[in-house]
This record gives sequence, structure tokens and C-alpha cells, in this order.
Amino acid sequence: MARPVLPIPFWTNASASPLVPWGWGVNGATSVIGTSLATITAMYGGFTATFLLGAAFYVVAGLLGTLVARHHAGRAASATAASAAAASAAAASSAAAG
Repeated sequence: MARPVLPIPFWTNASASPLVPWGWGVNGATSVIGTSLATITAMYGGFTATFLLGAAFYVVAGLLGTLVARHHAGRAASATAASAAAASAAAASSAAAG
């Protein structure tokens, strides 16, 4: 039996990440568009052109996915650091008041 490609939650390192629904949506849309584009390319350009075009799209998608995941991880880390700093400040002020 064939093993499927790693699903999107493994790429985002968290199944609760807000990128998971976005990733599944992009996956569904590109699957529909890619099927039509592959058929048209195969009819007019041949199977080699279809293979090369598909490989190029996979490379671009991988690079864009990595870029989006890194950007999102950076934003999440800065938000976590900001909330931790606010919690520390609140704890320090309550300790000083008490």
C-alpha cells in the first residue's frame, strides 16, 4: 500500500495552528486548478512539458509554504514573548502592591 505525502499539520508543527485550515483550502483549490492545467498542458505541450511544469509549481509551492510558515512562526513567537512580558509586569506590580 502506498504511503501518503506528509499532511499539512506536520509542516506547520502544530495541528492547532491557524495555518492548517488555510493550507487545506489552498490544497483543494490548487488540486482543482492543477488538474485542468495539467490536462491542457499535456494536450498541447506533451507529457514532458506537463511534468516539468508540475515540478516547477511544486518547487514554488514549497518555497512559498516555507516562507509563510516562517513568517507565521515569527509573529507567534513575538506575540508569546509580549504576553509573557505583560504577565511578568503584572505579577511584579501586584507583588509590589501587596
